[in-house]
Amino acid sequence: MEVRVQGKLPERRSNHSAFVACVGDQEYLYVHGGRDIKVGSLESMWRVSITGIRELITDSYYPVGWESVSTEGRGLGKISHHTASVQSATEVLFYGGLLGEDSNT
Repeated sequence: MEVRVQGKLPERRSNHSAFVACVGDQEYLYVHGGRDIKVGSLESMWRVSITGIRELITDSYYPVGWESVSTEGRGLGKISHHTASVQSATEVLFYGGLLGEDSNT
C-alpha cells in the first residue's frame, strides 16, 4: 500500500538510522542522518506518525505528515552508517557511523 503524506518531506538519504519510538499514545517512525549523493552527510532528524498512518485506513483525509525533530544534548553532527538503540520515550543512543569519511566508532 502506498502512503502519501502531506507537507514537506525529509531530504532524500541512504545509510541513515531509522527507529520506532512511542511518545505518549502515539507511535512514530524516526529517521536520522545518512547521506545524500549530492549533499553528502546529513544531520537532520525527521519523524512521521505511524499511529496517524493507521488512521488513514478509515479516513483517507486524516492529516499525516513528516515533521522535523529538534534534539537535546550534544548533537551528532553530519553522520551516516550509524545505528540507534531506543532506551526510553525521551532517550535514544546512537552507535558507530561515519562523520564525513572518518570512522566514528
